[in-house]
Amino acid sequence: SDIPHVIRSYTKLPPDFDYKKRDATLGDIRNFLKKGYLVETGVNSAALNKRKSYAGHSVVIYRADKTHLYLHDSGLPPQPSRKVTIELFKKAWTSRSVLAIRKT
Repeated sequence: SDIPHVIRSYTKLPPDFDYKKRDATLGDIRNFLKKGYLVETGVNSAALNKRKSYAGHSVVIYRADKTHLYLHDSGLPPQPSRKVTIELFKKAWTSRSVLAIRKT
């Protein structure tokens, strides 16, 4: 990767850009969702599909309730509007980092 290019691109972010570096929690995900954000994060796709291997993958979470997260899973195969128990998500959640995005 071109790290100098990436560093230079950070200077182009708007002045109100908010960035915090720390491990995210399920509470962070819930808070972002309550504020109208979509939340992207990394998971072990194999664990998400109840297999014992590892497959790095990314999903977009758009809703949560007391027992489930609702996410768009690009697959393979793609599973839009996938409902996953919080217990299963915790087993599959590998990155502990999130990207929260919303339209302003």
